[in-house]
Amino acid sequence: EMNSATLKVINPPTYHLHSKPTKRKMLVAGSYFGTIAFLLGVLLILELLDRTLRDKFRTERITRGTVVGAFPSKQKGRYQHLIEQAAAQALANQIFGYIDTVNRYSFINMLQLDSEVDMGPLMYGVREHWQSLGLQVGVLEEGVDFNARSRDFLMTGKLISQVREEEHDLVFVRHSDISNIPIPSWYLEKAAVNMLILDAQSAWKEENQEIYKDLVQRSAQVPLLICLINADKLSIETFTGMLP
Repeated sequence: EMNSATLKVINPPTYHLHSKPTKRKMLVAGSYFGTIAFLLGVLLILELLDRTLRDKFRTERITRGTVVGAFPSKQKGRYQHLIEQAAAQALANQIFGYIDTVNRYSFINMLQLDSEVDMGPLMYGVREHWQSLGLQVGVLEEGVDFNARSRDFLMTGKLISQVREEEHDLVFVRHSDISNIPIPSWYLEKAAVNMLILDAQSAWKEENQEIYKDLVQRSAQVPLLICLINADKLSIETFTGMLP
């Protein structure tokens, strides 16, 4: 007869102190890195689809052009005048490096693709800086000094004669929206520099790219440069260094 008193324990009982190994850590790590990769992919797609110009690097990537300056938007602030002055000085120095002083016309075409773009503060800021260096700088504005919709402008090249009559070291020629009003090629070919002013907060469209390619071809050997307006402080500091 067998009972509990006659049982002999051969192996003492053991208890599991740790859970059985699973792939939980690998699953958590995989989920973590997979989420990061997904978010980065979404951000990359959004960046590629976003055609807003914003700064020098995005603008050069999108337009394939050369950006030489950025100018702030109209704001009221303690240091606004100093920021505008620094931006205009940096742009003036950049532009002057492209000017061929042997060019007997020495005029700078100021071009825009949007009638809402106000290039006045930028243009007169650069002019003021050059005048402080002793240069004589004139300004010819469409609608004031010449009519871009006239036969004289489109067929006879009268604007060139006006530039020569100015007898300045440099002359700014401010054009209207060139997407609506044509500009003859000889004005682009005989200029010292062609400047395209773009709104940093605008989106670059396919039609803009076609107009830009056309300007590049018709400018021939004359530099076609880009300047951004309504740019934020960080974009301006790319050209000026630290600002107040």
